[in-house]
Amino acid sequence: MSTWHVGCAGLPCARERYVSALNLVELDLRPPAPPTKSLQRWRQDAPEGFVHAVVAPPALYGDRDFPLRDEATTATELDRLSTAAGQLGAAVVVLRTPMAIAPGSAALERFKALLARATARFRRVVWDPAGLWEPEGAVRVAHPLGALVVTDPLHDEPTGEKVAYARLRGLGIDRRYHTGMLEDLASRLEGLDEVFVVFASEGAWREARALSRLVGTLTTAPDADDLDDEEDDDNGAGDDSDDDEEDGDPR
Repeated sequence: MSTWHVGCAGLPCARERYVSALNLVELDLRPPAPPTKSLQRWRQDAPEGFVHAVVAPPALYGDRDFPLRDEATTATELDRLSTAAGQLGAAVVVLRTPMAIAPGSAALERFKALLARATARFRRVVWDPAGLWEPEGAVRVAHPLGALVVTDPLHDEPTGEKVAYARLRGLGIDRRYHTGMLEDLASRLEGLDEVFVVFASEGAWREARALSRLVGTLTTAPDADDLDDEEDDDNGAGDDSDDDEEDGDPR
């Protein structure tokens, strides 16, 4: 049986409400970074089994057009990332690289060295490449170094790995993930040892809860807006009015 972690990119509602329903959040650590006390409090207040994933800030790569050329800066930023991840108790670190880290580039060789250092330091490292990468090419870089590659299981072919980190961006025809698509997603990921699913779509809060219900990880009973969302699915329209709630946490 798969272990499922389902959540959103950022917090679409008050943290207390969020952690009472879902068991994963992906937080972007770009400036202004959350203070140490906040990270430690979030770690302490999270229920058992809750997973924090953190996205490394762009400062890790330095100049986006010539990334990772300053080794001292890279080392300093990696230390800062390690400190923040430790304070939060992050189980996953996501490296979202700029387009200049492209297939066959000199920047890619520098990134491989960073990736090797990151996988030795963090519990689980996920690579989210930008630009001209095909999934198979990214996997050939990341897997020998012990890292996962972000996937969209509704479009990407399975890689044969037993752990997946899926990011649903809500772009183009996938702007809204209706019940049928979520059922297809659950089916495609069924049987893996561990699954992380992050919704970065407009309806992330609703869609993450809907998938959690399907896979049995929703930790609270559906409330009034959940029931409204289910009715909207049946009618082919959605109301994501609660998606705009914020409590000042990073996205």
